[in-house]
Amino acid sequence: VDGVRVTLSIRNVSEESLEVGARYIFDTNLGEDGSNHFSLSNGEGVSRELTMRGSSTSNYWASGPQDGSPTLLITANGAGTTRPDRVVFANWKRLNDVSWTYETSSNRNFNLPPFSIGDSAASHYYGPGLLARGATLSIQFVVGQYQAGGDHRTPPAIAPNDTDEIGAGDHSHGHDH
Repeated sequence: VDGVRVTLSIRNVSEESLEVGARYIFDTNLGEDGSNHFSLSNGEGVSRELTMRGSSTSNYWASGPQDGSPTLLITANGAGTTRPDRVVFANWKRLNDVSWTYETSSNRNFNLPPFSIGDSAASHYYGPGLLARGATLSIQFVVGQYQAGGDHRTPPAIAPNDTDEIGAGDHSHGHDH
């Protein structure tokens, strides 16, 4: 997968252990065409709300059909990535309006009239779990473009010096953040 590895680091700077979790919402597109808004690594299409948990989560998912057209790809189970505890596909507004856990219903599609029609999104949930004082939770996934015939299971390894942290250090080296 050619793409960008995203790392979210959460460090507990308190004096005690804390219950910590993270949720990342991918607002993939507005008003997708067709019935399958997402495709899973097993080739299955997603046309209604869906929750996948633990080991049943897909190795990757793509926003839209895997027909060779430019398509967003999220790899979340492979070398250098963190498998989410839950992956949820639902209407963007419904996902965005909850403070944490969204419960899907297979009876619902990606519409929420009159606010949004065909506005789907995906959300990865990590935890919650206990994070010890001084410990850091690191979550990684890869954002790229689906390529027909590509191997989307294993993102490329990244050497430690190939990373750039947004918001850290000197910003005068020409990177746009």
